[in-house]
Amino acid sequence: MTYLSRAIAVLVATVGIIGAQAMVASPLLLDIGSSFDVTTAAVGTALSVYGIATALSALLVAPRVDRFRRGRALGLAMVVMTVGLGLIAVSPNLALFAVGHLLTGGAAGVLLPGTYAAAGDIAPPEKRSAVLGKVLLGWSVALVLGVPVGGVLGEAFGWRGAYGSFGAVALLVAGAVWFLPEARTGVAPKPSIRQAVTVPGVIAGLVACWCVMAAFYGVFSYVGSYFRVLNGSGAGAASLLALAYGLGFSLAVGGARWIDRWGSGRMLVLVGVGAGCLVLAMPWAAYSVPAMLGVMACFGLTQHMVLNSIISWLGGCDPARRGSIMAVNSAVTYAGLTLGTASFGWVYEHLGFVPVTLGVALLYWASAVVGLTAMRKPGLAPAAAS
Repeated sequence: MTYLSRAIAVLVATVGIIGAQAMVASPLLLDIGSSFDVTTAAVGTALSVYGIATALSALLVAPRVDRFRRGRALGLAMVVMTVGLGLIAVSPNLALFAVGHLLTGGAAGVLLPGTYAAAGDIAPPEKRSAVLGKVLLGWSVALVLGVPVGGVLGEAFGWRGAYGSFGAVALLVAGAVWFLPEARTGVAPKPSIRQAVTVPGVIAGLVACWCVMAAFYGVFSYVGSYFRVLNGSGAGAASLLALAYGLGFSLAVGGARWIDRWGSGRMLVLVGVGAGCLVLAMPWAAYSVPAMLGVMACFGLTQHMVLNSIISWLGGCDPARRGSIMAVNSAVTYAGLTLGTASFGWVYEHLGFVPVTLGVALLYWASAVVGLTAMRKPGLAPAAAS
């Protein structure tokens, strides 16, 4: 394995553990609530602090980390994540469970922008996009392997065992990421968040990002519980939904060329409308396991294309300020996670899963409206990432 391949493997593992530990709660919500003798909505509210911590960390801490050696900064952040996962695993009540998620969320707010920046550091200029694309496959690893394995571990050893296992993996990744090669020299200039959001097209792209992430986490956090209640199945069976979603997500990796060809605004219209329609089909598809797995696979494919469209949009607005724009994007992403998880948790608890899907579909269609606006105003959204 070459020097570049080893570094890419470490970064993929970093993204993978971030994604897996953030989404593993979906098939385990009922078990966690039962353990603490609280409702599913209460657990969802506790989980939402993860998004708050990540958003604040991305805005306040992550830009300053660029001034230090990349590998050591990421290694220390991964150690904080390990501590948070350990606290979650041993938490005697919901309050400490939430504190653990504050730690893991704060760590993720540093790790995600730092990992993407490290990919740019280690890549030759002519391979930068290809390397970043490979690193992003860590999300597929989390969905295809991490979340289903977490569900199986939760069924075999309890939800605490699942979180503890991910903590052990995070500690191993911390050791590996510490020795990442350092390609940068000197002190990075101080980024300007204020200047980033004034770039034409950025605000519109961030609005689309918030709608999509609130929608995704609003449905993904509770679809596993709905499926379990409807079919009387355990966490292992519900984790198959994440597996199907992850496989669909992986199949869309080659779709970036269509974004380059059609433009991010037009693609966002197509896949935003499609994702909303798929969400509306979930309550009825859940009565048939094969149908539900098919819907989740298609949902994963469309969600990947939605995210690619938004990243292409924001990444192409101003290459000189791309780092600051991505930091704001991370903050908006987890702000969407926070509101989506908490608000749709209340809807799920009091009104049921069908109203959840209605609200989520509206948010996806709102992102499509943003894309349609971009199509009608040339220059608002770039045709491709640069």
